[in-house]
Amino acid sequence: MIPVLLDCDTGIDDALALVYLAALHKLGTIKLVGVSTTAGNVDVAQTALNTQWVLEQCDLKEIPVVAGAAVPREGPMGRIH
Repeated sequence: MIPVLLDCDTGIDDALALVYLAALHKLGTIKLVGVSTTAGNVDVAQTALNTQWVLEQCDLKEIPVVAGAAVPREGPMGRIH
């Protein structure tokens, strides 16, 4: 079984990726060992809450979620154009 640690800023696209990984976890293909969150479209605290909510909907409340840094270490936060 492949251990997976996901780092994401859970919005719509990352929520779908998380649901996909949750399904693979339940099938035994991977072991989702945890999720760390980053600031993205919203602040890091909100992304952590979004991530926990998605995992709860997938009946995976036991997967740990850890909020990362509130801002990037280098450069401004924002979308790449």
